Amino acid sequence: MKKTLTFILMMSASALAFAQPGQSYPPRRGPVVVNRPAASRGNMYTFTARQRDRAMAKIHRNYDKKIRQVNKRIFMNRYRKADKIRQLERQRNVEIGRINARYFSVRNRANPRVNPRIDHHRRRY
Repeated sequence: MKKTLTFILMMSASALAFAQPGQSYPPRRGPVVVNRPAASRGNMYTFTARQRDRAMAKIHRNYDKKIRQVNKRIFMNRYRKADKIRQLERQRNVEIGRINARYFSVRNRANPRVNPRIDHHRRRY
């Protein structure tokens, strides 16, 4: 019994000793990058000024159509019409803000603030 208990105790001590995470000192890794830029290569995208203008024109076209439909309603009170039009204009401004945020994001490769080498003033059609 004593030998069995000693054997189990020795096996558990050796198992605990080998269960420690193996790490070599000093660590054999490359330099650790602590301050990574917000725009890493994995999540970059391209959203050009032309695409932004096209998306904004589409939003304007759709909301102008909705506003015209509200104005054509004969049996709607003019105060309710004005309120509905203000609501549609707020929604339009929110969507335009989202488009601008996407264009001026640091992840956008076509952003003139992020990539100054792009000549945004000379247009190629």
